[in-house]
Amino acid sequence: MKTKNYPTDPYQTTARFKSACSGCSKTINKGDQIVYDKYRKLVFCLNGCGEGESILQGVRAEKSFDQYGTDIY
Repeated sequence: MKTKNYPTDPYQTTARFKSACSGCSKTINKGDQIVYDKYRKLVFCLNGCGEGESILQGVRAEKSFDQYGTDIY
């Protein structure tokens, strides 16, 4: 069974320009790995406050629940 991707799900990507993490205000340089929350238009770093990892973990848990009907955490 294939999991459904929703267009508003946050996702990991590469920063295309310099910005700041919405969680800890750490500078994010072009080329850094980030988590982008398209729905709220927020950017989170992956190596700082932990907010980016937390968001990705939540998305993985939701996809697992959609696919298997059970939470993986």
